[in-house]
Amino acid sequence: MKIPTVFGLVLIITSLSLGLILYSFQKTNDHNLKQSSTPQNIKIFNLTDRQASITWQTNLATEGEVELNGDQKNLKRDDRDLNTPTPHQVHFVTLKNLNPDTKYSYKIKSGNFSYPDYNLEFETLPQINTDNLSSEKNKFLRGTILNTNLNPIDEALVTLKIDGAQEIASITGISGNFILPLNILSADGTNFLEIDSTLPAILLVEKSSLKSNISLNLPLENPNLPPFTIGQSFNLSEYLQTLKRPSNPESLQTDISIYDLNADGTLNSLDSAIVSDNINRKVFDKKADLNNDGKVDQKDLTLILKSLQ
Repeated sequence: MKIPTVFGLVLIITSLSLGLILYSFQKTNDHNLKQSSTPQNIKIFNLTDRQASITWQTNLATEGEVELNGDQKNLKRDDRDLNTPTPHQVHFVTLKNLNPDTKYSYKIKSGNFSYPDYNLEFETLPQINTDNLSSEKNKFLRGTILNTNLNPIDEALVTLKIDGAQEIASITGISGNFILPLNILSADGTNFLEIDSTLPAILLVEKSSLKSNISLNLPLENPNLPPFTIGQSFNLSEYLQTLKRPSNPESLQTDISIYDLNADGTLNSLDSAIVSDNINRKVFDKKADLNNDGKVDQKDLTLILKSLQ
């Protein structure tokens, strides 16, 4: 039996050390990856007798799917994904064709991991009476979310809250657009909510640490909301009043001259940029205060955007 040489012993020790280092690195890397893809703030929205939307967040953009009732071969993709899963930080999966009054279990497949170790659960509503469907004009709310640079915001979670009804939600796409399905609202779990009189509601928009809290009364004359910037909170009814344009040409001409903030004879993005640059500033350019309320905010931005249409 040969006694290992000093060189041989060094080689063995070095190999073992490198192996342990690589193992430790891989284990740490897997742990960090798992932490970054761990679903947080898991919520259920748009719950009816036939569907439910599951939303969650991850620290890093991660592919996410939902495994329903342990069926690993039939994973449900994000609403924005077509043929293959796409990495997102805010995930939104709608489960359809469900059965009424039924308890479902689910797990979230996030990246290469499945969460949690146990099954999460939700229960669909009892069968809803379709004789009381919401009227045609109250089927949806549509809008666009912008940042202060007037660029659309992707992956903002938009939630509508009405006392006594389930919460409905949507998520913005790359164009900043969202659609909220008002026609699935149910106040008592057995009938659809008929929006035929003044109904107070709150529209909550969230993107990372930025939030908007918008109060409104349903129904609205126009379901297409004006674009607004995240971080602003306001009363939509008052807000819409500021957008009404005068009907006579002389007043219209006066309005146009007011919106030409850089006095170059045209209305364009340079004018809207002046408003955007002055939003929420304590010291601001007075020209940007279009409605003369002593501040530059979302109302002024919407006025200038509307003038460009």
